[in-house]
Amino acid sequence: MAVSLSIGLKQTQRLAMTQSLRQSIEMLQLSSLELAETISHELESNPVLEEVSLSRETEYSSELVHDMNLQLSGDTSRADRIEQRDRDFGNTSDAGFQKSYDEDRKQQAIENAFVERESLADHLISQVRLLKGSEQELSFLETLVSLLDSNGFFTEDHESFCAEQSVTPEYLDLSLRKISRLEPIGCGSSSVQQSLLWQCENKFPADELLYEMIRDHFDLLSKLFFDQISKKMDVPLDTIIKKSNLLQNFSPYPGRMYSRNETNYVIPELEVHYIDDQIVLMFYDDLIPGIKINKYYTGLVESSKVDKEIKKYLRECITSAKYLLRSISGRRETIEKVVRAIMECQTGFLKKGPGHLKPLIHANIAEITGFNESTISRVTSNKYVQTVWGIFELKYFFVTRINSDDNEQSSDNVQKLIQDIVANEDPLNPFTDEQIVTRLDNAGIQTARRTVAKYRGILNIPSSTKRKRINKLKME
Repeated sequence: MAVSLSIGLKQTQRLAMTQSLRQSIEMLQLSSLELAETISHELESNPVLEEVSLSRETEYSSELVHDMNLQLSGDTSRADRIEQRDRDFGNTSDAGFQKSYDEDRKQQAIENAFVERESLADHLISQVRLLKGSEQELSFLETLVSLLDSNGFFTEDHESFCAEQSVTPEYLDLSLRKISRLEPIGCGSSSVQQSLLWQCENKFPADELLYEMIRDHFDLLSKLFFDQISKKMDVPLDTIIKKSNLLQNFSPYPGRMYSRNETNYVIPELEVHYIDDQIVLMFYDDLIPGIKINKYYTGLVESSKVDKEIKKYLRECITSAKYLLRSISGRRETIEKVVRAIMECQTGFLKKGPGHLKPLIHANIAEITGFNESTISRVTSNKYVQTVWGIFELKYFFVTRINSDDNEQSSDNVQKLIQDIVANEDPLNPFTDEQIVTRLDNAGIQTARRTVAKYRGILNIPSSTKRKRINKLKME
């Protein structure tokens, strides 16, 4: 078989991942804070970019819609207050009143988003330093405090830790007991049970019955099986219930109140209002720097007096800046188009709130907007919107369809119905999951018992057995 070389033409189609396309995709996935950080970095690295102030038209957009809502409802109190404020302070010459509204609003947003809280370790160490003891003892206590987890528990293996620190198990236990008497009480324990025992010793040192309940019947106590505890301890049920009520003074996880991860702050991407059957969208641009290309540098590129290497560098910077500006603009337009499509599909939520979402998937929005489903996924990732019902992640508005007579019921509707059913049940004879399934079926919604159990878990609704015990406790 002869081997030969030949020259030919072949026409194919392929997508080239250009710098502009790659940057647009990356921008689309960023949250507002991440975008602001990216722009700030570009301002530092690209000399042709400069920051510009946002127009005052956008500064008052949020307040404008709020005022429109009030006026449409007949509430003119805000307008009256503003008019009175203008009369009181409109003619002041004090320079302190001349501070930029833009700076005030931006500062407030930053203060609301980032709050530094005292950590559990800082709180305990400040108390350790007030204890009596040698420098070596206090240093060891600080080491133990630094190893506590966010719940306030000491989870290190005691035997290995003692060998590593060259201390006896008795000395370790004594040191952990010292920590447990600090505020919050119960830190340094290795489990919830031990934490409750130490809190019982501290708060109710003479209550042997309560201590015995926690020590010997903790599993039954955590499941609210008071009748079984009563039989095992040969103590009247009323006494057991009264003692269990004392546990309301205890904290199973004493360190959580100082956990820095307790509250996660988010900044909405935009604000959504439904006014006169119209959807109004307003972007939160307070934290996003406005940027433009400095005309001085574009003039240098055209000048014949500038070195060729400098021109080449400036052209690269200008090209990069144009890509960035185009990506930011494209991101905004894409987000606006997707969010508007989502809200047009979920007007029931805008009117009535949670529990009124219609079945919606990414493919529906992709069909309306003409974007790819992957684009819809990027837009809804890590993005939040502010509504009159609160702040919600965009993913919240996508819910699955549930089999029903009208084929329009979503998982959100079913969860709302389950909440209503449980709220109206007999406290001493709550509905089981099977009974809830029957009631949903009577309402034209077909669902399985395991689905009801899953939704109960999402809604933090206990089982019927536990609800019955809790309701009994509340009545006594």
